[in-house]
Amino acid sequence: SFIAGGKAWGTLVALEANQRVLVGVASAPVVSGRWWGAAGIGAFGRTASDSAPRNLIATRISTLEQAMWSCNPSIEALSGARRSLAERLCAYGGYVEPEQWTTHPVLMVAEGTLDVCLALEGESWDYAALVAILHAANGKFSYLDGSSELREGRPAIFSNHRLHNLVLEVLADGT
Repeated sequence: SFIAGGKAWGTLVALEANQRVLVGVASAPVVSGRWWGAAGIGAFGRTASDSAPRNLIATRISTLEQAMWSCNPSIEALSGARRSLAERLCAYGGYVEPEQWTTHPVLMVAEGTLDVCLALEGESWDYAALVAILHAANGKFSYLDGSSELREGRPAIFSNHRLHNLVLEVLADGT
């Protein structure tokens, strides 16, 4: 995203203890934004236009037909099996193009702007801070097999709790 001139890049920092991510911080210089979350404390965000930090909470949408979703990288940048996987969600509409992203799409899930983000390229260090922030915002993370222990190089789902299993079911035939 940085090289392409996009907004969805920044710095991600996480604190892990006993194989559990406890705290996450994300900074996005392009939008002068910072998001943070901690287990048991909550999730918060602030951009230059905010006078005070905002409390972040994932949506409670419960049907895929109502859901707004995106994938990272964008569908247009995908090919082969990963594109086919993302296209399974296209049947439900609500796809948000990268040009409409206000920041990283996982942070948009934590803010309640998106309901689902399908992350198709990422390592555990790419996901750790985002997982902490999303969990603190009452969202859910897992890999396509339903496991949530951070591993490397696997597609993952970041969503609200109500949609998570539905998304996994839609994607199950493509994994």
